[in-house]
Amino acid sequence: MSELLSNVDLNLLKAFVVVYQERNLKRAAERLYVTAPAISIKLNKLRHEVGGTLFIKVPTGFEPTALADNLYKKVEPLLNQLHSEIVSLKGFEPAELTGRVNIDLSQHFIGWFAPKLFQQVQNLAPKTTMTFNGFSDGTLEKLQTGDVDIGIEYARVNTPQDILEVPLERIPLAMAVRKDHPITKPTAHIEEMVEHGIAMIELNIQEAGKRWYFVNEVKKNLGITLNPQFASSSIEAVVGALCASNMVCPVSKHLIKLYPDKLKSIDFVELLDIASYPVSLYVHRRNRHSPKHQWLIEQIKKSFPNPIN
Repeated sequence: MSELLSNVDLNLLKAFVVVYQERNLKRAAERLYVTAPAISIKLNKLRHEVGGTLFIKVPTGFEPTALADNLYKKVEPLLNQLHSEIVSLKGFEPAELTGRVNIDLSQHFIGWFAPKLFQQVQNLAPKTTMTFNGFSDGTLEKLQTGDVDIGIEYARVNTPQDILEVPLERIPLAMAVRKDHPITKPTAHIEEMVEHGIAMIELNIQEAGKRWYFVNEVKKNLGITLNPQFASSSIEAVVGALCASNMVCPVSKHLIKLYPDKLKSIDFVELLDIASYPVSLYVHRRNRHSPKHQWLIEQIKKSFPNPIN
């Protein structure tokens, strides 16, 4: 591989890596700010250098061959490391950081953490723009393709080998209920609370046992079967449903604090191991030495979670 890198134009390898990630010439060309024919020429040159077919044309674009899979696994980390080393030689200045930062956050966090992180990043890197979306089954794939920089979710995601998991602080959970809920005491048994019905925030994670983690844990530990009467990935919809009923909903205490005139919290008496749950940050391993990503992770660690007043 070292011989290949010494003899091949690095621009050919860069074009190959982007085509491998996008599986589409047009999208790859857009990422590299060149034309599709120019990308095609680079791939043909690289094909001659490595002595084999790299991609097979299919209706949706291109599928990599076994040779391409092997080449990508070896070349992509090297190119990424090379880029990081060049950037580090120049010195990283947040104020000079440009472009868009894409972060996927759990629905439990996006309402209260996204504004805080945006303000913190903007204060130090005012030339950047940021997009926050909900963490979902597709987030890990987007981390792999580079469409998402960082994901943050409860630490119950099965990660592939190329995704790095970084532990963050634990998040305190409680039952959210409307301000004038019939349960007036600050703590209660789960069985007592769920008699009023339960609502759930959809996490958009369909993997068994992770979509409605609380429901599964209550069944496993207390033998109580819960059938959520209302579920939505929209926080506003869940809050509206709680205010219009006696339902309860397990959420982050930080989220409850966003609605002081509408919601109050009731702490669990049991299941204390999930009343404070670990949260993790997810980033692709190719970015573990990236000054930009290292700086973003540092900012996240400084501000996650918000203090509960």
